[in-house]
Amino acid sequence: MADSIGISQSYYARIENNTVDLSFSKLEKIAEILAIDPLQLLSFDGTQYFQSVSHSQVGSGQYVDQRPITADQLGKYQQELEKLQGEVNFLRKLIEQHFLK
Repeated sequence: MADSIGISQSYYARIENNTVDLSFSKLEKIAEILAIDPLQLLSFDGTQYFQSVSHSQVGSGQYVDQRPITADQLGKYQQELEKLQGEVNFLRKLIEQHFLK
């Protein structure tokens, strides 16, 4: 994606992490590559996800799949988040016990 819009990978990562302001022209380029309206990027709500697709003779691209997340998928995401939260809590306790006495 970074190459496609003429920026470095590290700068694109900062855009994804919301640590730099995104110009409208770059937003338009990203939306054009994804073949979506720029407003969809601005109103991205988590029920959308990107999938890579291949285009013969055109190269590869991505599109936004706007199908709702299924209850099964949502349950799996919630379980993974709970597991990760447990790991974070465990690590916080270790840090408190060993480094913040």
